[in-house]
Amino acid sequence: MHVRKLLNQFVSWTGYELGKVPNHPGRDYLADIRQLVGVPAVLLDVGANEGQSVVEFRRAFPQVQIHSFEPFPDSFERLKATASLYPGVQVNHTAVGAKRGEASLYVNVHSVTNSLLPATEQSREFSDQPQATQNQGRVMVPITTLDDYCTGLGIAQIDLLKIDTQGFELPVLIGGSGLLAAKQIRAVLLELNLAPIYEGQSQPGQVVDFLSDLGYRLVGIYHSHYHNHRFIKWCDGLFVTE
Repeated sequence: MHVRKLLNQFVSWTGYELGKVPNHPGRDYLADIRQLVGVPAVLLDVGANEGQSVVEFRRAFPQVQIHSFEPFPDSFERLKATASLYPGVQVNHTAVGAKRGEASLYVNVHSVTNSLLPATEQSREFSDQPQATQNQGRVMVPITTLDDYCTGLGIAQIDLLKIDTQGFELPVLIGGSGLLAAKQIRAVLLELNLAPIYEGQSQPGQVVDFLSDLGYRLVGIYHSHYHNHRFIKWCDGLFVTE
């Protein structure tokens, strides 16, 4: 007798049935994007750093067209080198926010923590590496908006918007509110900061409320980082249109 038949017989004695476990979102965001959105054709990568997400997304979706944004000069040069290995990746040396202009980028010891917001004094307590958010200076960078960028290039449909801007997520979303309201963005993957890492950082509730008002729902939480195994410091959230 096959193992499954034996299991079914045993389980039936208990009054239950052996069935499949539902494939709920929340385990693997790449799999969830594929399941909920399909294979993305156009992706906006806001806060690309040195191109880590370019590599990840092109491995998962080899044909996806990626528009990457990185304001820090050193990281941008590394991003360009990474992008040169993948046809169909356009890099943009700019930050993204609620309106066009210029702003000071806070440059920290680890470039992945660079932000348009200054780090809080408590940030060292919550960082995996205490010196990561130590400031080393500032540099002026240009800012564009998602609405302006896509209008300028005639981009009418974005399958995935990825945002990793170290507390500056809400201004990025505000600058793309036209696209979001028109459902021209099908899914949003962004970082949610629950610990006080940056001054004036976007709060998870603000982000959820903003996207909810525009018809997007949170479907999965990924890469949760815990403080002393007690509470989540930050994580990634995937939102899709209703």
